[in-house]
Formats: sequence, C-alpha cells, structure tokens
Amino acid sequence: MEIAGMQSVTEFLKTLASSGVKLSVEAGQLNCYAPSGALTNDLKKGILRYKPEILAWLEHRDRKRQDNIVRPSPARPREFPLASGQKGLYILQKINPGMTAYNLPLCVRVTGAIDADVLETAWRLTLDQYPILATRIVEDNGVLRHVVDERCRTSIERQSLEITDEQQLISFLRQRVKRPFDLDRGPLTRIELFTLNDRERILLLTIHHMIFDGVSAVLLLRSLFGNCQALSEGKPVPVPAERAGYEEFVAWEEAMLASPEGRLHADYWQQRLAGELSSLELFPDVPRLAAPSFQGASHVQTLPAELSSAIRTFAKDQSFLPSIVFLAAFKLLLHRYTSQDDIIVGMPVIVRPGQKFASEVGYFINMVPLRTRCSDQSKFSELLRDVRKTMLDAIYHSSYPFELMLDKLRTRSATKNAVFQVNFAYQNFVGDESFASIPRQPGIEITNVAEIGPEGYSDLGLEIFDKDAAFSIHLRYNPDVYPADAMDRFCRHYAALLQSITGDGDRRLHEYSIVPESEKQKLLVEFNATEAEFPKDRVIHDFFAEQVAHEPGKTAVVSGEK
Repeated sequence: MEIAGMQSVTEFLKTLASSGVKLSVEAGQLNCYAPSGALTNDLKKGILRYKPEILAWLEHRDRKRQDNIVRPSPARPREFPLASGQKGLYILQKINPGMTAYNLPLCVRVTGAIDADVLETAWRLTLDQYPILATRIVEDNGVLRHVVDERCRTSIERQSLEITDEQQLISFLRQRVKRPFDLDRGPLTRIELFTLNDRERILLLTIHHMIFDGVSAVLLLRSLFGNCQALSEGKPVPVPAERAGYEEFVAWEEAMLASPEGRLHADYWQQRLAGELSSLELFPDVPRLAAPSFQGASHVQTLPAELSSAIRTFAKDQSFLPSIVFLAAFKLLLHRYTSQDDIIVGMPVIVRPGQKFASEVGYFINMVPLRTRCSDQSKFSELLRDVRKTMLDAIYHSSYPFELMLDKLRTRSATKNAVFQVNFAYQNFVGDESFASIPRQPGIEITNVAEIGPEGYSDLGLEIFDKDAAFSIHLRYNPDVYPADAMDRFCRHYAALLQSITGDGDRRLHEYSIVPESEKQKLLVEFNATEAEFPKDRVIHDFFAEQVAHEPGKTAVVSGEK
C-alpha cells in the first residue's frame, strides 16, 4: 500500500539527509536533529508542510525494521545473549574476580510500620515481573549468555542493627555493598532489610551493573513498593504475560549494528577518536599504579543555595542546560590542573530505543567519550557552545557501544582505559521527585540514602545531583591514586571556578580564578606576613657575627663550588 505523498516525502527526506538533518518518530512525536545552521527556514517550512506524511513514512519504515528483528517466542526463553556493553563488563569482572566497582547499590530509608513478610512477597512478585534479576552469566565455546535460573531468585536477608551513629551506619552499609558477585553461579542481586528500631528500617539492594542501571533503580522501587501497597490493600498484583524483555533489546542492538545506521555511528566515532589520545594526569608527581586498582571513595559537597541559584540563572540567561555549564567548568578545571588542551571525558548515556524499553529493567547504559579542546585564549562562552555540540552529537550516536570503539583502539594502547580517565554524569532522573512518586502505604515514608553509591569504576568521576534547592557534587575517586586532601581541594577549586564563571561568562579561559577567597587570603596575605621586629641600634653584620659565634662550623655562603 502506497502512503499518500510518498514520492514527494521521499524527495524531501533526501534533501534533508543531504543537509545533515535527521528525523525520527517516538510515541507519535516527530523529533529533529540538525547540525548548527543546517536547518534553514525553507527546510522548517517543508517539515511543517509534510509533517503528517513524514510521520506516516517514518512509522512505516520502523515497522519494516521491526519485522526484520528475530523475536523471542511468547514463552520466555531460558537463555539469551549479552549486549555488547555487557560483554565488556563480563571480561573486566573475570580478569578481576574480586572487583566490586560494578556493584550498584540502591539504598532507601523506610520510616513507618511496614510488614517485612508482605515486603518479601512483593519482592517475589517483582522477580516475576523482571526475570533478568534472576539470571546468571555462562560462557559456552566463547559465547556469553544470560541464563534465567530459579536458584538465582533471592530472598530478603533480614538483620537487626544496634547502630545509632549515622557515620557508622553509612560505613557498615558501604561494606555490605562491597561483597563480590560470582557471575557464573549467580545470583547477581542481593536484597537486605536492616531494622534500626520499631519505626525505622534500611532497605539495601545491591545489583551487578551487567543487569541494572540508574533508570532501572526507580522502576524497581516503584514495582517493589507498588506490589507491597497492593498486597497490603488486598488487591491482586497482575504479572504481565508478555513484555519487551532485555533479550529484545539485545536483538535490536544486533540489528542496528548490522544496518546502515550502525555503520554511520561507527564512522562518526572513528573520526572523533582519530589521532593521538592524550592521557590526563592530574598530579604528574604521584606514581602510577603498576596494575589497575578498583578501590573507591567519595567526597560529597553541597553547593551553597546562592551559588546553585546563580548557576541556574547563568545557564538560563546563556540558553544552556545546567549540565552543559557543569561539564564545561569541569573540563576547564581539568585543563588548569593538567595544562593539556585536548580533554576527553566519559559520560554515561541512557540507550532505551522507543517506548517499549522505557519500563524495562536491565543494562541500557553506554559510555560516550566527549572530546573538546580548551585553549587559554578562547572564551568560556565558546567552550560552552563547543561542549553542547559535542554532547548532542555524542548522544545522537550513543547507540554505538563503547566496547566496539575500544576494539578499534586496542592496537594503539594497552592502558586501563585507552580513551578517557575521568567521567562526568549529571544525575537528574533519581531525584527527590522520583522517590516522591514511589507508591507507599499510608504512614510509610521512603527516602534515598544518598551517601551510598557506586565507587571504584573509574579513577576519577564527577557526579552532579540536581536537588532543586541546591546542586550536590559527588566526587568519586580511587584512593590508591588520589589522596583525600587533594580531592577536597579539587572540589573547592571547582566551586570557586563555578562562582567565577557565573560572574561573567564571556572572559577568556585563563582569566577565571579557581582559588577560593579564603585560600587567596592565606596565599596573598597570611603566608606573606614575614615582617619581624629588629633592634634599631644594631646593623646586619652584628647579627652575622653572633651567628658565627653560635655555630662557627656551618657554611655561611655558597658561590658555585666555593
């Protein structure tokens, strides 16, 4: 059946493609991506004119693509392959079997009279809803596969704690997170309920990153506490008879990589990562480790409300998202520390194509390298525009797995990470509003324990948490590489740089100060206060003679070898 206007739409789409303009449809909405300056007024008018036909053409194309994907049978298979990103994590975990850097913790404080037995039943129903949580990973003749195994269905571990000090509690929970998983035997999920008193409990879920990501965390909590609420109210909890499932995402990725779209993404990353890739060394005098280390620590700092407000105002006035401002400032600070112009930072991107995977639990994350140059003579406003373009391009091409990028670079580098050594993430999807939307019984309060997070997956990573009232900086670092006092100083320099930027965003990069006012006072005033009182009736050679008499054997003056 020929769609009305197909010929004219096809010709118009060719015109768009030749101009670098790309269109997609999602949930009935037409999305447009175009390089800067490519979307002329004539093209905009054409898109508006042909919009119904374009939507019909794109939906027709997408249906044909979906028909080419091999789908699992309605009876859920017991085994299915791994996605490309999962394979990279598997190899890294097998090389370092005791590593816990990819243990993703989800920790909440539950206040109120919650029934632990009902919570246990709700968890069993959640496992029915998301079978990937009951998988393990097997390797058969070099082929890696998930295996849905009934023996990997976990139960809630319950324990009463007599810990009243908050810091001791956080330290205890961090140790619980750092217990390693066995990928081959499973399970890859742990759930623990710690009773603090009659009204307060800590629920700690620890799940290996291979089957879980940040968006999955919110989905899992909504499912678990939604089931708990329904059970408490005596309502049935239906388990979907058929859902997309992570195995369908694996099939989608395989089909995408074999398509022209996959080759387009591959070409883009090959161009972006061409040439010599610089290695960022924040402290060149600190000896590098002989072997990779996956130790983790965190430094958390909440920005003052006044500075947080100034950043939001600055971003709005400059027509940039706050994430762009934070990333550009981070790159500038790395430039200041390393004196390098070529700055590459890794950023996690959510890859959930279409609405069908929006409510699925699994590993839908891809790391993308953001490569920009920081020249002292360029202005911060120019850096902002460069960072925005780089980020948008990277997001558009984020479907191409990072593991495949590495495959093309391994002949050039055998380092821990051949592309980037630092990460950046802007976390605005697991905020207070996400926890406010979690179903709960009357009298039950659920809050996030923000101090518990993943650690050790990189030597240095900056996470910005958008908490409405203020921004929170979480600096994740490897204590085997960076000392704690240096990381504290790094955060203070970052905050000072943000303060300097919000004052004037159009200065040259070398003109921004990274030194806080309190530190300036010490460097310029306190450390230079070298005045001393001397008797006015004596001259310098009198003091010299006294010192000679006191220590006659010591050298007074050196000139060359004399």
